[in-house]
Amino acid sequence: MPAPTESPQTLARDAALSSAAEGADADRIVRLFRCAAFGQDTWRLLDRYDDAIRARYWRTVLPSLHRGYGDAELNEIVDRLLEAKRPRAAFEPLRLDWPRIETSRLKRLLVDAATVDAESADLYRLDAYEVSEALDSLDGRTGVTPDEMARLEFMYIKALDHSKHGIPNLERRIVESPDAFVQVLALMFKRRDNGQDPPEWRIEDPEQRAGMAAVAYRLLRKISRIPGTEENGRIDTEALSAWIAETRRLCAEYGRAEVGDEMIGELLSRAPVGKDGLWPCLPVCEAMERIASPEIGQGFSIGVYNARGVTSRAFGEGGAQERQLATKYRSWAKRHAIDYPYVGSVLESIATSYDREAKQHDDEAKIGQRLEH
Repeated sequence: MPAPTESPQTLARDAALSSAAEGADADRIVRLFRCAAFGQDTWRLLDRYDDAIRARYWRTVLPSLHRGYGDAELNEIVDRLLEAKRPRAAFEPLRLDWPRIETSRLKRLLVDAATVDAESADLYRLDAYEVSEALDSLDGRTGVTPDEMARLEFMYIKALDHSKHGIPNLERRIVESPDAFVQVLALMFKRRDNGQDPPEWRIEDPEQRAGMAAVAYRLLRKISRIPGTEENGRIDTEALSAWIAETRRLCAEYGRAEVGDEMIGELLSRAPVGKDGLWPCLPVCEAMERIASPEIGQGFSIGVYNARGVTSRAFGEGGAQERQLATKYRSWAKRHAIDYPYVGSVLESIATSYDREAKQHDDEAKIGQRLEH
């Protein structure tokens, strides 16, 4: 098949660029090519020059966004900018074209964009929407494992808050693997004994350790999937109980028994309502009742309070919102009390806390009304 014929405009442009660069020093050549159209026609002319000039071009060129790039151009952009240690710069021309990027290149681009720190953060900021779209495009491709996706979701967990993609692979990995859950826990909390964590868990640099602790905190409070949840949404009681038992064993082994129970409790507080309208659903009640740990109950209560988030109220409203919540949790407590007395007591303690909070808001409202008058 004959090679495509270049247009007269392209030939004229190439001749003008080559003529302007003839006899010029390296600085002028690089400036000329940076001003030329960002595409393969320019890059093939650039290939006539030595490695140093080509490297300087790719280290300094400003990639442009337009919809006319071919697949080969898009993938060459990835290769060249990754070689120049500019993964964030590559995001600009690739926007909305993630399905056209070859799989191994897209994986490396996402890893490097999260780990290579050689670009100005002010010049190239990663857009959370684009990160989500890139991960969506990569997820499920041949040659991409769930563990690889989980690692990428961990790297971008902050950007994935409220995103379309979310952290499905990472969440599944955590709730299917007690070891993974405890390893994340270890990033946040120190041991309570004199033992040593495995070498692969340790982070010596204090700044990096603090950063990883913040990521771990965000992750453990973002997970909503209950261990033992099947694809149809049903929670297998025995699988959940086995996950809790092994997680507690590992937490005890690594000197984090108490805080481990609290974090398990927080996770269980995200349980769904059962088909009978009771909360938490029966598999979670069964698993909690078997252990009846005070720390799990405490973590469960903390999870309930955290899930409520920020509230607002009208002037003089008092504790009406909290009284409604107290009534709701007390109703569930009474209905669970016979079959699951431990769960019932946890729910009753939550109701009692809301009673106290309601009184506090009532008192504040009365004081505010007196001051108003």
